[in-house]
Amino acid sequence: MTYNSRFYQDYLEKLQGFKQVNWVKNYLDLKSRPNFWTILEYGQIASSRQRSSHEIRYSKMIRWLFDANENHNLGNVFATKLIKRIDNQSNYQLDLAKNKQIKAIAESLEDIDIFYSDLNQEVCLAIELKQFTTEHESTGFDSQLDKYEEAVKSYINKKGKNIKPFYVYLTPLKEQPTNPNWYAVGYQELIEIITEVNDEYLVNSSDIYAADIIKIITDFKDDLQRSMDVLQKDTSYVTKNFSKEELDFTILLNQEIMGEEETEHMNKLKALAGDSETDLEELVFLINEYIYNQDHTPNDGVRLLIRKLYQYLAEEPKVDLNLDRKYRKEERFAKIKPEIIRQYNLNFSKIELTGGKGQGIHLLTEDESRSIYFSGDSKGRFPNTRLQLLAYSDRTDRGKKPVLTMSDKLSGGLYTADYNLVENDQIYRNLSKDEVEIKSIADLIKNDLFEAIKDLNTHLN
Repeated sequence: MTYNSRFYQDYLEKLQGFKQVNWVKNYLDLKSRPNFWTILEYGQIASSRQRSSHEIRYSKMIRWLFDANENHNLGNVFATKLIKRIDNQSNYQLDLAKNKQIKAIAESLEDIDIFYSDLNQEVCLAIELKQFTTEHESTGFDSQLDKYEEAVKSYINKKGKNIKPFYVYLTPLKEQPTNPNWYAVGYQELIEIITEVNDEYLVNSSDIYAADIIKIITDFKDDLQRSMDVLQKDTSYVTKNFSKEELDFTILLNQEIMGEEETEHMNKLKALAGDSETDLEELVFLINEYIYNQDHTPNDGVRLLIRKLYQYLAEEPKVDLNLDRKYRKEERFAKIKPEIIRQYNLNFSKIELTGGKGQGIHLLTEDESRSIYFSGDSKGRFPNTRLQLLAYSDRTDRGKKPVLTMSDKLSGGLYTADYNLVENDQIYRNLSKDEVEIKSIADLIKNDLFEAIKDLNTHLN
């Protein structure tokens, strides 16, 4: 596609306006500081949303903190503070000495991210770390957490001791796990623990390596904060200011930066900005995150709406309207009704309800190489953003399905799903900031949803 000089100028001005948003300024400030974690990313980061390799590094860093025999010389202080936070009645005792009965291992015991055991005090701790993905199914289990819990129980049985297990689900924003035996812990709590350890044991320490340890854990703490900032960001500036064409242009720029395309457009943008603007690529990454990073906090109105849409589209739906029921992966798939395929001449033949809380739907091609994706968010907005055509069977470096294009036929947040209305097959259509009208879900499907689906369907013709 050809873009004129006015388009480049307008896009650059919007990027520069985006740079003045508070959370963006804070993010860029953190990134500009000399930090071990940003050095690791240099030249290979796919976006501000860290990839799976970064998640592995987080696991190894946490393992180092928890290992009482490591050269930080802090004993079991990190494990003690975490256990006290999730169970203030625990009698687990602090011991700053090295102890060969304490082990902390990354990616062990059925691939648990961090497994900590203290055979002297008969305590073990399993930590599952998720940065920008969620727990998923595992063969024979409803989720990874169920599998890991069974692995811990087996470990305890083999040891023949009365070991007390603790299960921690560590995520940036303290997401709730599906397994109630796992404690939800957020990055903010880990930041607070690191701060406490620094203030109580390192600031006035006589250890010759204290300054080095302070630098290491401070860098890690800053990177934890950066990860939180990315997920907590207010994307209203992007929603209000960037058109569908400009968001598509952002996807193209991101591909150029990652070396997937020639850098023609990025070079023109850099020439227009001049040497003083050094954050262009990072700003493009952040805008690109808006496209990928949708709010999936559960909303019962949205969840019920998605199930009703699923039942409308599926030939033999196994998914019912009971929001408490959990489904295995194979149960969330169905064939699309043949009459719908014929009516709209669809190139898509399958439907999938997303896992977890089930707030999204994929319409899949027969070979599952492409999908049309739509979902709702925690505020009841539907769709969360414009409908997307995804390369369903492909993955980016950070494990995401690449966005190929989006439809402008149905704007993000045009509807709001209220549970009581959706129960009666109705939904709010937002006319303005302060004005809504009640429409039927049938109207949503006919007049808006399928207009966007037909639009994306043409890309496969």
